[in-house]
Amino acid sequence: INENMSSVIIAAEASFALIELDLAAKEIRKTRAKNDKITKDLFKTKIGGVEFYRLETLDKDGNKQVFLCTLREALLFQIVFTYKNDADLKLFDESLKTIKLEERKTDEAKNNLEKLTENAFSGLTNR
Repeated sequence: INENMSSVIIAAEASFALIELDLAAKEIRKTRAKNDKITKDLFKTKIGGVEFYRLETLDKDGNKQVFLCTLREALLFQIVFTYKNDADLKLFDESLKTIKLEERKTDEAKNNLEKLTENAFSGLTNR
């Protein structure tokens, strides 16, 4: 958080991991639109050579937010930037140009997720 109360959150979640990125992004847009005004609708952009979906919103308190998401290693990888000052948005967008991301290891991640799921359920069936 800086002096203008801007902040960046980076998160990963499994709840959207098994569906396609397009569907995950549309579901997130639908959820966000319930509470916030969409100021820049969902569009694709590239960060570090990786395709992300971007959505920009404004909440009732005047907070602006940029939401970016992609699928990485069987998780929905998200970057959420909250800001009030448009100069901070410009700095944020400039910083995105410096990010380098590795190629996805889809098969390896899928195999790992399947093993974790198998192990979790095997404990339940052995009772």
